[in-house]
Amino acid sequence: MFDKRLLLFIPATLLLLASCSNEEPQQQQALPHGPVLAAIVQNADSIFHGYYLGMTPREAKARKGSNDSLSMEEPLYQLYEGKISDQKEYTLECQFDEMGLFQLSLDVYLKDENNADSLFNDFTRYFNTKYGKAEFSGDVFTWEIPGKRPGRIEMLQEFDYGHGKLALYIFDANFEGQEPVEILLPN
Repeated sequence: MFDKRLLLFIPATLLLLASCSNEEPQQQQALPHGPVLAAIVQNADSIFHGYYLGMTPREAKARKGSNDSLSMEEPLYQLYEGKISDQKEYTLECQFDEMGLFQLSLDVYLKDENNADSLFNDFTRYFNTKYGKAEFSGDVFTWEIPGKRPGRIEMLQEFDYGHGKLALYIFDANFEGQEPVEILLPN
């Protein structure tokens, strides 16, 4: 004879087993607030825009955002142009070596703002939260990036542009003193 109590026991056991796991739940980091910063960062689990030092050119190309267009591509170099709005644009340069991505350069142009103070402060708060308080020297804020390929972020506001401009340089921690790869553009 079939015991009706078994009908209650089996579903409860299955629910209990389904809810157990030996993996820690992964907490998704919240994207930063502010439309310009959120459009640039896109993915809070990476440095920004889905990029991380050491990724291959193919992986970097796959991270191209919906607002990005690949303007130039060489085997060890990629240049993207992005548009947040008609008055807010950016360029993103990726440079690679035999170990993957070793340098990112991001320039954000705010044509409708006299300076980039607001965006500068947003990025400062975002990176301070993510990587700890920045070191400050002259006009440059610097953060250290842990990881398989440790790096450094340098951020500065360029006042000689005439409008708001913010420059971010992310590079391998062992890259100091080397010159970036020179790319010659066709005439």
